[in-house]
Amino acid sequence: MSRSAAHRWLLVLAALNCLGGCTLRGPLYAEGEIGGEAVAANLDSPLAQAYLQPQAASRLPQDLNARLQQLEHRYPGVPQPLAIAELTERTSIDFASLLFARRLLAQPQNLQLQLLSSRLAERLGEGVLAAQRARLFQRYHALVIPGWYWQTRSETGADLAYPRRRFAALGLSSTLVETDEHANVERNAAIIAAAVREARSLGKPVILISVSKGGADTAYALGHELAGEPLTHVHGWLNIGGVVGGSTFAQIALADPAFWLAEEGMPPDTPLSALHSMLPGPSAERLAGLRLPQHVPVVNYAALPFASTLHARSQASFAALAPHGPNDGAALMHELLVPGAPSVLEIGVDHYMRDARVMPRVVALMMILMDCRYALGVREC
Repeated sequence: MSRSAAHRWLLVLAALNCLGGCTLRGPLYAEGEIGGEAVAANLDSPLAQAYLQPQAASRLPQDLNARLQQLEHRYPGVPQPLAIAELTERTSIDFASLLFARRLLAQPQNLQLQLLSSRLAERLGEGVLAAQRARLFQRYHALVIPGWYWQTRSETGADLAYPRRRFAALGLSSTLVETDEHANVERNAAIIAAAVREARSLGKPVILISVSKGGADTAYALGHELAGEPLTHVHGWLNIGGVVGGSTFAQIALADPAFWLAEEGMPPDTPLSALHSMLPGPSAERLAGLRLPQHVPVVNYAALPFASTLHARSQASFAALAPHGPNDGAALMHELLVPGAPSVLEIGVDHYMRDARVMPRVVALMMILMDCRYALGVREC
């Protein structure tokens, strides 16, 4: 099967599996556990099904079972970009996503944070924990950095209007940092840096919360615009689906006018300077030169969908990115993670994070960043 045919099949699979709200069990339905959390989905290959649900491996033909074992040994650790693309080509996008998730969450700091945030998210309504959250949220202020096209495409959630309403209801004050939705990374980093400096006057410690392209803007603000400045009032950064490592999708959009003009693609008035600043090459150069403040803990929170769990807006971009490896429907997984920072995954959810699990997890991760007992080994009580 050609790559283009495979991409079309991914879209058909997603549409079929999502009939009835993605609740129907298909022939490749599987249940398993990753990072201490239950995972259930309709998958795209017997190999993926067997990898998530070990008992399914016993039903595989002997040659496929042997191949499963060989693949595990051939790709040790968290596969790097070239290896994960090769693995995807040799198997399927869902298999590669499962292997990526298992390997990433096997790392001790990631597993610890995945489990801790899951436990907190499940217990947020309990008396003692609710009181703790209320005390923390009253003490802190959030600086919220939106994503690309947060004004003209607010329906994507890039403006973070819903989380900000939830924060307010929970007693957390917040400020939306009004970045330029058409600007390049460097321009928006300067806007964010100014907002961080201004926040010193609040008399409260602040947590930075960024989404999508706002992650790249925030990384450059902290590691370049604010480098060397006293940032004692900044107590953490939650990078939610932040495209910090560059955007292969931007590269595809530049090369393919069909994606440029598609509803899910880049708006026609997107300046070339903004797209160029998000390409993998310039992004890698920025990351290589960044020195993030050591006292500011950073947490990556990323979505990792399967082909059957995509919302309509993510399907075309997911398929376009699939030959390069696991992605959230907007960026490749390795593009979403600040290097060296602990990472939490929301498995079965795409880039737009429209899932009931997301908001409780965000609140839990913010509490972890705020509470010096956690503080990820960075801040003392």
